[in-house]
Order: sequence, then structure tokens, then C-alpha cells
Amino acid sequence: MPLSEIQLKLIQESKGILVRNLHLTTEEAIEVISNAIKRELVVRKITMEVLEISSLSVRTSFVRAVVKNVQDQVMKNPKWKSNKCGKVH
Repeated sequence: MPLSEIQLKLIQESKGILVRNLHLTTEEAIEVISNAIKRELVVRKITMEVLEISSLSVRTSFVRAVVKNVQDQVMKNPKWKSNKCGKVH
């Protein structure tokens, strides 16, 4: 499944935040983000290609769900858990 430049940029920036702020390794951050994306694609029964041509509201909802999933994964791991991880509003 090829990723667009925008998707790659978002993943890279997200990885950077996890590495800088929560001190995950690069590999851990990529794994957490990838798992969250894959999980949400399965839940919604769609592909990245379908998501890319979906409405803005669908894409926004997808991104919010992925962010929540990443947050949940981080909060479940005591090694990564931080007071900086607050609720997603």
C-alpha cells in the first residue's frame, strides 16, 4: 500500500513527537503508529486508497481515531506513560 507524501510527512512528524516528548525509540514510535493505522483500517474495512478519496469528515475521523489509538497504546505501556499524555479532546 503506497503512501502519499502527505501521509509520510504526517507519520514522520508523529514519530518525531513520540521520540522527543515520550522518549520512545524511532522503531517503537513507528511500530505504535503503524499498528494504530492498520487497526483503524481493519475496523473501518477500508484501504488507504479508499481513505484518500473519502470525504474530509471521514479522513478527519480516521486521523482522530488513529491519534486516540496511539495515545491508548502509549498509556498502556508504563515505560512510555507520561504526564504529558492527556485526554484527546
